[in-house]
Amino acid sequence: MTDQVMSINADVAHRLGNYVYALVDPRDGIPFYIGKGTSARVEHHGLEAKAWVAAENPAGLNEKLDRISSIEDSGEEVDIWILRFGMTRAEYSAVESTLIDFVRTFPISSSPERIRPLTNGTPLTNKVRGGDAAQGITRLGDIIDELRAPALISQHPLLLITLGDWKDAEEQMPNGRIRSGFGFKNEWMDKKLLESSIDELANSTCCWWRWDQRRIQNSGITHLVAVYRGVTRGLFQIVPGTFRQIYDAPHYRRGCDVIPIVDNADPLWQEVVGPHGHSLPAKKRGERGSLRYWPYAT
Repeated sequence: MTDQVMSINADVAHRLGNYVYALVDPRDGIPFYIGKGTSARVEHHGLEAKAWVAAENPAGLNEKLDRISSIEDSGEEVDIWILRFGMTRAEYSAVESTLIDFVRTFPISSSPERIRPLTNGTPLTNKVRGGDAAQGITRLGDIIDELRAPALISQHPLLLITLGDWKDAEEQMPNGRIRSGFGFKNEWMDKKLLESSIDELANSTCCWWRWDQRRIQNSGITHLVAVYRGVTRGLFQIVPGTFRQIYDAPHYRRGCDVIPIVDNADPLWQEVVGPHGHSLPAKKRGERGSLRYWPYAT
C-alpha cells in the first residue's frame, strides 16, 4: 500500500467512524449485501469491496465473493455505498439489522441508469430526511473525492457561497427568469452530472444573498464560487452591471447574473475548482452564515 493510499484510508476512516454500508451491483443498481464496519476496517483492509467482505464473518463468504468477481469480470467495479456513518456501536448494529429487514421485505427494481443517492428511489410524502442527514447515504467514492480536495490557496478575490441541500422553490432571478429551486442536488456529487447541470448550479448560486455590495466592489471580487460540504463545486464570473436587490424585511438580499467557468484549461478554474474541488479552512470561532469573502483571514 502506498503512503498516499494509506493517507486516504486514514482520512476516510476518521470521517466514517462506525458505519453501515451496502455493496451495489452497478449493472442493475441493486444492493446485494449490507454490512457494518469500523474505522479500523478501512485503515487495515483498504477501500476494496473484497477486503471489506473478507474481514467479516465468513458465513456465505463464497457467494459474496463470487458476486464481486462476476461484476469485476464484466469490466465494472462494485459500487460501495455508505448508508449511515458516525454512529455508536449499538447504533450501527441496529441500523444494519433494520436495513437488512427492509431490503428483504420490499421489492427493489433494477435501473438502467447509474443510481445516485436520493434520486432513483420510491417517491415518499416526507418533506425532510430527518435528523443528522449529513451523516446519511452517500457513495464511498464521493467521500474519497472530497478528501482528495487540496486546500484552497488562491489569492484571487472571490465570494464563496455555501449551499445547503436542494429545495424546490420557484423564484425569479435578477435576469427575470424563473429558477426551479436553490441549493445543491445530491446527484451533482457525480462530476459528469454536475457538468451537465452547471447552468442550474449557476442559478442556485447567483441570488438572493445578504452580501455587502460595497465590500464586493472595494475588494475587486469578480467571481462567485459555489461551495458544498466545505469543498468548492463551481466557479461563476459576475456579469458587470447586473446587480439587483430585493427587500426582504428587515434586510436587502442581492443577486446578479453570472457566467459559468467550465474550461478545464482556465487557470482560475484550476486554482479554485479543479478536478476534485478545493477544501476551505475551518470558519473562525463564532462565525456563521453562508458567505465568505476570499482571501480569508484566519
